[in-house]
Amino acid sequence: MASIGIIGAGVSGLVTAKTFLEGNHHVTVLEKTSGIGGVWKRDHCYFGASTQTTRDEYAFSDYPILISVCNRLPYP
Repeated sequence: MASIGIIGAGVSGLVTAKTFLEGNHHVTVLEKTSGIGGVWKRDHCYFGASTQTTRDEYAFSDYPILISVCNRLPYP
């Protein structure tokens, strides 16, 4: 089992960590801010920022967005 270090807990870092964990590797994710999400973290966006992509497109097929989270998101 390899030990893997991943810099950044944005979308790419989290997907990379998930992939290595599925391969039974020991993973450490290093993030300089107080939370995960990278540029999509709510406090990193400017007021009124949105996308032309539905929230469902940001879900993982094996880990869908919870209904409780969907209810807090402003757009379908």
